[in-house]
Amino acid sequence: WSSDVCSSDLGTGLFWQVLSAVLPGDAFARLFSPHAFSAFRLEPRRYTIVTPCPSTDSPGGIAMSQTLSAGITRDRAFELLNEHNKDPFHITHGETVEGTMRYFAREFDPENEEFWGIVGLLHDLDWEEHEDDPMNHTIYAAEILEGEGASTELIRAIQTHTSDFNTSLPKPELQMEKILFACDELTGLIGAAVIMRPSKSVMDFTTKSLKKKFKDKRFAAGCSRDVITQGAEMLGWELPELFDRTIAAMQSFAPDRDTFQA
Repeated sequence: WSSDVCSSDLGTGLFWQVLSAVLPGDAFARLFSPHAFSAFRLEPRRYTIVTPCPSTDSPGGIAMSQTLSAGITRDRAFELLNEHNKDPFHITHGETVEGTMRYFAREFDPENEEFWGIVGLLHDLDWEEHEDDPMNHTIYAAEILEGEGASTELIRAIQTHTSDFNTSLPKPELQMEKILFACDELTGLIGAAVIMRPSKSVMDFTTKSLKKKFKDKRFAAGCSRDVITQGAEMLGWELPELFDRTIAAMQSFAPDRDTFQA
């Protein structure tokens, strides 16, 4: 991310109102692409955490008796996100993906909801500082997180969501990792569609509306439809099911935070 944002909040509503008035049509929607690369280098750094993933025996990808530790608290994770990101939209994106991941954790892996949430919160930890180097996105984050004493499981889970771009990174295997892979881009597309609606709220947003935006490749063009489709395939879900579930996830925390209101 930089100005490529996927969500907003009431605290920055005036900014959005001005921006939407100034930018015509799809130029505004294009801001909502999480990883729209404009200039980048292709040399991968050598610092990559690749660890065996935990047990994938259960439907949620983790044995129900197995509790995962992030190695850092949620409070410290949020501090880190703020230390390495000054653009408020990057913070709200982290919180949006955190809320989405927690929603799915309550269904698939309730014992590890905190872990899933921290994965979502920190998945783009290094993006603002290194957006010109997407090949190493999450590798810089691994360096930061190792220095904080974060677990290799946390680092691995975060790195899987960019494995399509940097094939040296671990690929999603756990349900948690597959959901992160699918929902990072999808929450961006939903956020872009919602902010263009009269209500500017996810609460009245529907899968039917999302399907239309998904098919329009010019809308929020930086939100990769291919990545979203790959994520659905990984999960064994049809796209409408992924859409339904992700909208429901975002609706589950929007009433409290008005995350998608401008």
